[in-house]
This record gives sequence, structure tokens and C-alpha cells, in this order.
Amino acid sequence: MWFKNNNHQDSNNILALQTLLSQYEAIFNSTEDAVFLIQVDEEKEFVFLQTNKSHQIKTGITPEMINNKSPQELLGNELGDLDANNYKRCVKERKKIEYKETLDLPAGRRTWKTTLTPVEINEKVQYIVGIAYDITEQEHYIQQLKQTNEKLNAVLETSPDGIAIIDVLGNFKFASEKIAEMLGLKKRDANTLIGKNIRDYISQKSLQQLKDNMSLLLQKGSFDKPNVYEFVTGENEIRFSEVKSKIIKGDDSQVEGILVIARDITERLAIEKEKESNRFKYQVLFESSPSGILLIDENGTILDANSSFLKISGYEKSNLIGKHCSVLSKEDDQNPITDNIKRILNGEHLIHEVTNIRKDGSEIHLLLNERLINLFDNQKAILSISNDITEIKEKDRKLKESELLFRTITDYSFDWTYLI
Repeated sequence: MWFKNNNHQDSNNILALQTLLSQYEAIFNSTEDAVFLIQVDEEKEFVFLQTNKSHQIKTGITPEMINNKSPQELLGNELGDLDANNYKRCVKERKKIEYKETLDLPAGRRTWKTTLTPVEINEKVQYIVGIAYDITEQEHYIQQLKQTNEKLNAVLETSPDGIAIIDVLGNFKFASEKIAEMLGLKKRDANTLIGKNIRDYISQKSLQQLKDNMSLLLQKGSFDKPNVYEFVTGENEIRFSEVKSKIIKGDDSQVEGILVIARDITERLAIEKEKESNRFKYQVLFESSPSGILLIDENGTILDANSSFLKISGYEKSNLIGKHCSVLSKEDDQNPITDNIKRILNGEHLIHEVTNIRKDGSEIHLLLNERLINLFDNQKAILSISNDITEIKEKDRKLKESELLFRTITDYSFDWTYLI
């Protein structure tokens, strides 16, 4: 049986206890839970009487190690006192109690959820039936879940993206604080979105796009690229959001919701629009300039050339783009191309003359005005503005030749020559 008649109790009491315990004898021997029986002893206070097979396997404690031992004798004074206090509480309250504890036992360190049930005979608690559930894996899972939630909360708090979960009808099931901000609400009002429909915050312009994409999403499961929608805030302000979405399925492969990750790109679109406007203005000025213009990268490679430069040089654009600028002018002491590039990259603004070679091989004299600029993609480039001074150089040459001829004639003439 589960007990010993250590105190020579009245035979009627023993019989009553035997009758009570016999009702649970089959459960005690066959249950997968770890079951133990404690006698409430006046001298030792509490004595372990018996454990079932499952208890012995899960704890590694043999009957010889536990039977007729007090909690202190089994677990040591510190842990034994903690368990004894729980047993005392069970006796004092005369009702079932539960508690959790982590113990280092012969079978290893495990976490247990223990239920104690008092057994009363003649209005006195004489026995305690204990059932211990091994919740080690469950506690580990809970701890992991807690850590995961902490990480998720950290992501939600720091992410520039708003995160939401909606059902297949578009109703919010979850909304992060960032989503609330994007929709013109305060962070603390994120929970007020639960149950509301995302369509209420989509502009009429984007509403049909949303409906079509929802249907496609249910078929495909996700989109390869994000979609851009117009949202209307509570203050009727139009905002633009780049949205990624993915179907969430449960273990039964049924659709549980749609994960939505949205990023407000209103400012970005405004900047891109301004850049595009500036790019257009630049392109107009670039092409309509009467001066020849070249764009050259940091390595001396030609990036672009306007129509005026192509006319001056006789080249087609396809013959120049991607070529080194030395194809236009031979590098020598009079034209130190590499050194000039370094000087410009270091911030110098150069104005100098060069002699270029046209596509047909003829020479052309250019006055270059060169400086460092930043392109629209933040790439550094050299802006080289050239003006054809070939005709001026030729006139200057002829003038010098004329002056030389005049001086030669006058210097060697037998007559006196005056210029009045």
C-alpha cells in the first residue's frame, strides 16, 4: 500500500485511508505524472511515504532515497525548508495548492509545477498527495517567447516601418505605433485601429489598386515588389506609403491574416520630384548651351557631352561616352591631363587652354573652364566647359606675323619709315 502504520493509528482510520487510496491505486501506478505521498508526521512534520514509477524515472530518485525521509533529508536544509513551507501551507489552508520550483535531481536540473492535495481523516490532515508536472520545456519555450517578444517590441519601437496585420477583408488585427503615426494618430492610439478597415485610410485614387492587389495577394501569397498607395490621414493630408505584404497561414494552411509592412515615402517622393525637375532643367541648359560641355568622372572617363561639344569636335556621342578624355587631346608637358584632374578633384577651379584633335584629325584650340560638381546621384564629376578659340588664335597668329613682317621691312629698309 501507499502508507505504513508508523503511529499505530486506529484500525478504523487505517481502513478508511486504505479505502480512499485504493480508489486511486490504478491511477497512481499508471499515470505519466510524477506522484508522491507524504505523511504528516508530528515529529519530523513531513515524511515521504511512496512515489510512483513515473516519479522515479523522471526524477532519478529511487524509493530507497526518498521513502521515510523528510524534505530536508532528501533535498538539503535550504530547498527542503522551501518545500516544507509549501506542505505547511497546504495543511494550514486545507485545500489544494500549486507552486513551481526548479530542482537539481539525479535525473538532471528540471522545472516542476507541483500540485498538493490534503487528505483529511477525522478532521485532521494526515496525508498530502503530490503530483509534479515536468514543465522544463514549457518554461524554456515561455522564456524564448518572452525574449522573442522583447526583440519584436524593440524592432517595432525602432523600425522606420509601420507593421500591421489585417484580415482578408482589410480589418486591422494589429497595428504598431508607427502605423498610427503614419495615419495621423498618436502612438498611444495604435490600439484604436483594431477592428477598423484599412480602406478607410486609402485615397479614392488608390482604392481600386488596393482591391485588385488584395485579390492577387490571396492567389500568390506575396508580391515580388512593394506597392505604393496614397493614404489619407485624419487631417485629410495625402501621404504616400511603400507597402510590402505577405499572407500569414496557420498550421492548417488556412489564411489567418495579411502581414503589412509600410514605409512613409512622402518626403522621399518630394525630393525625387524636385531632383527630376532639376534634372530636367539641367538637361535643357546642358543641351541648349552654345558652349561645349563635357562631364568627366574621377578617372577621366567621359560621362556625357552636349550637342555643342559634339559639333566642335566632330564626334558622335557614342564615340565618346565611356572613353578616356585623352582621346580628345594628347597628354604632354603642355597638357598634363592627369595632374589637372587631381587638381580639380582637390577643389581647384581651372581655366586653361588646350589643343584638341577633331575626329577628322584637325586641330582645334579650346579655352576650358573646369571645376568639380556633384551629380544628382551624389557622384562626383568634372564639369568641363569649352569655347572654341581657334579663329581667335589664328587671327592672333596672323597679327603677330604681320607685326614681324612690318618690323623686318622697317628695320632693314634704306629709307626712313614713319608711322604717323
